[in-house]
Amino acid sequence: MLRRQLLFLATLICLLSTTTLHAAKPDVVVIGGTPGGITAAIAAGRAGRNVTLVEYHDHVGGMMTGGLGKSDIEHREMVGGIFTEYIARVREHYIRTYGRDHENVKKCRDGYYYEPSVAEAVLEKMLREVPTITVLKGWRLKSATVTNNRLVAVEIVNRKSDELRTLEAKVFIDSTYEGDLYAAAGAKFRIGRESREEFNEPHAGVIYFDYQNKTILPGTTGAADDRLPAYTYRLCLTTDPENAHPLTEPPADYDRANYLGYFDDLKAGRLDAPKSYKPGRGYNPAHFGTLVRALSVTEIPNNKSDVNINPRPLGFPFPEENAGYVEGDDETRQRIRARHRNLALGLLWFLQNDDEVPAAHRKLANQLHLAKDEFADNGHFPFQLYVREARRLIGEYTLTEHDITGDGQDNTPRHHDDSIAVGEFPIDSFPCRKRQPGDTIVLEGYLGMLDHITRPYEIPYRIMIPQTIDGLIVPVAASTTHVGFSSIRMEPTWMALGQAAGAAADLAVEKNVAPRAVPVEQLQDRLAQQGQVLRHTTATAPHPKDNPLSPVMLKADWVPDDPHTIDFAKLPRIKSQHTVVNDVRKSKGVNQHNYLVHHGGKYWAMWSDGPGVEDRVGQRVKFATSPDGLTWSEPKFLTPIPPNSGPDSEHYNTRTTKGWRWISRGFWQRDGELLALASLDEAAGFFGPGLELHAFRLNPDDETWEDQGVMYDNAINNFPPQKIPTGQWMMSRRPYNYKKAGVQFLVGGVKGIDQWESFPVLGSSSELSAEEPFWWQLPDGNLMALFRDNRRSGFLYRSFSVDNGRTWSRPTKTDFPDATSKINGLRLKDGRYVLVSNANPKKRDPLVLSISDDGLVFNRMGYLIGGRRIDYPHVIEQDGHLLVAFSGGKQSVEVLKIRLADLDGFVNEGEE
Repeated sequence: MLRRQLLFLATLICLLSTTTLHAAKPDVVVIGGTPGGITAAIAAGRAGRNVTLVEYHDHVGGMMTGGLGKSDIEHREMVGGIFTEYIARVREHYIRTYGRDHENVKKCRDGYYYEPSVAEAVLEKMLREVPTITVLKGWRLKSATVTNNRLVAVEIVNRKSDELRTLEAKVFIDSTYEGDLYAAAGAKFRIGRESREEFNEPHAGVIYFDYQNKTILPGTTGAADDRLPAYTYRLCLTTDPENAHPLTEPPADYDRANYLGYFDDLKAGRLDAPKSYKPGRGYNPAHFGTLVRALSVTEIPNNKSDVNINPRPLGFPFPEENAGYVEGDDETRQRIRARHRNLALGLLWFLQNDDEVPAAHRKLANQLHLAKDEFADNGHFPFQLYVREARRLIGEYTLTEHDITGDGQDNTPRHHDDSIAVGEFPIDSFPCRKRQPGDTIVLEGYLGMLDHITRPYEIPYRIMIPQTIDGLIVPVAASTTHVGFSSIRMEPTWMALGQAAGAAADLAVEKNVAPRAVPVEQLQDRLAQQGQVLRHTTATAPHPKDNPLSPVMLKADWVPDDPHTIDFAKLPRIKSQHTVVNDVRKSKGVNQHNYLVHHGGKYWAMWSDGPGVEDRVGQRVKFATSPDGLTWSEPKFLTPIPPNSGPDSEHYNTRTTKGWRWISRGFWQRDGELLALASLDEAAGFFGPGLELHAFRLNPDDETWEDQGVMYDNAINNFPPQKIPTGQWMMSRRPYNYKKAGVQFLVGGVKGIDQWESFPVLGSSSELSAEEPFWWQLPDGNLMALFRDNRRSGFLYRSFSVDNGRTWSRPTKTDFPDATSKINGLRLKDGRYVLVSNANPKKRDPLVLSISDDGLVFNRMGYLIGGRRIDYPHVIEQDGHLLVAFSGGKQSVEVLKIRLADLDGFVNEGEE
């Protein structure tokens, strides 16, 4: 009950959240609050542009919040950018609300499945976070003003008050499903299906397609017509009786004759199990061979289901009901929407109540009801009609079947120099006509999941640009053929196109040019920095340029489909020698943040040493030395007592802004000298506003350390600087407010220890809670960074830089498991890479070492030490050995010494 009340309150807030208009004239006006419109607004708004987003309904989000309960996507690595940020936030919602191991977290499938109310809350929050975005809900486009072939203004009308408003802007974006804005502006467009001959598309025009055997059937003519794929509503139904809103009567114009064709489907076996099926496509085995197969039902969180209307039965009643919708006025469209609503509710009523429906089938159907906590202001029924296809722009390029399939067998789809996104969903179109005499297999026009010929394909910027109208970008009802649209029409793809449209609008304003004239290479660079996938490469191993969003990081025969199920306790043991450098368990102190270096013929270790628990007032840094890495000297203090925070201070061993602490940050060998880095800040939290990164220089004569002052203000690094190909040094930086500002990288350190430039990692504060980054140089000279995720996804995130740390791709979740703990690694002298981490996502036990040949994909993993909490690893290579420093339960500093030869002596079970 409380959850439903909270969701109702959230819905009410969304309804009342029309933002006050900015005083400044908008730079960009977006018509259509679809997911593509939302990402367009966010992309332009994050770039600093004033954006007004206009939506017809009282809710934004289109199908994603209007009934659709899952993101239809076959190749997750092919769609990135803001879409992946959205997915991460959905997943985080379920983890935060229910706990990581809850069934709802499993059912959300990494955030790709969701309740419509959750989708709306997430998208609303993303919009509110951008202060330059104004959202107008409940406004309808009335007209457009074009001057000298340039769209300069639109007139909108409030659907409740009839208030008129004129919006002028430098760039307009049409993100409606229907293409209403460009039609009003006079741009050319298509409605209906092209003939097979027009673009030489095998699946164009009038067609009968056997979806089971993937063959074209007799009756196919390939002729053009003006018909459109059937529209429906996507329902959100619940199996929870306490949350159910059952139908108590049929809809007003109910006629059971609309559904009698399903009895013939049942008799002919067309409602039986499909010949083959994939998860996530609405198949529920309990419904096979029953009339409930009229619905496609997929489980989503909270005992709900995403329910589509199955287009495969010949009794499917929705084709041709959309006639007149696209070009109709508002009254006509409302009438057609009502007709579709009643058909959908009528089908549900028929399955649950009709006496001719077998009792067992009715019982199954009565497990599904409208949900009380969804669409509370609309009778618990979705507000958005599923407009699968309407107008299609005639733009500077028309995307066809050939762009998607090549020759339809093995050829790679076409390459486009102006690619700004990648499409990947199989060509899939609902039927265009009701059952015709002689139809026994499939309804005319249905193209059922042509995944046997669809390949990930590049989408050119030109499909969003009208041939003659300037000042307008079209990311949704874009320039494609009917067959091309049947693949591109998915919300994840539209979100990618919307992001590209928003970025292009920003660039057009910046350069003071029409959208058709924006420098495409600059647009592509900006999109790549935002994590957008631009190329359809099918390489399995990721590459910084070609496939920065591939999740592949752990791949071998021994790795299970879900890396979280690895039995970490049974990993092969790696031989090592073990020693304890310091142990404060008896004194109940803290020892952590361990670092190693070999300098001046001996090993050096440093760590944070403090009272009580982690990082309290009075914490200092200690060091010790060793001739062999196994026998260590008595520890000494490296840093002085932090200001007014010694053992005599009233604030000692507390968390307060009135006391200070040092945190160990590693050794830096620079110009023959050894520097030790340590951060200083107030000890209230992580971190204080007085945060500074200091360097201490070693005096080798007496092993004392002299403070060289502040290296960088408002910074804490994770590991000490390493050299990049330019000869400069680079290290990570977190400012004190990094949870909002994100992670950055410092580049410089050549002219002086305090000479650095800071470069942000975009998305490190939004898609994940980035923590303690680590990076290395790849064989091709590019850089790769890894991040732990404090939102506890249980996986590492990865980002790439191809310009020596100046810009970074948006961090992407990999398939490499992680316990939300610090990681470290290095490239060995023989070219291999090793990564030391807590890979068990459930706890920081054990510590494991993984091996990769290319720094991208790891294929071996071995057990170093465990049976207790182990964390804060740091690894170095010296004289044929690896030395790994770590902390035991944050109370001891310990070292493992491993012969490099022993890395070749372990084999993972199942490895050949």
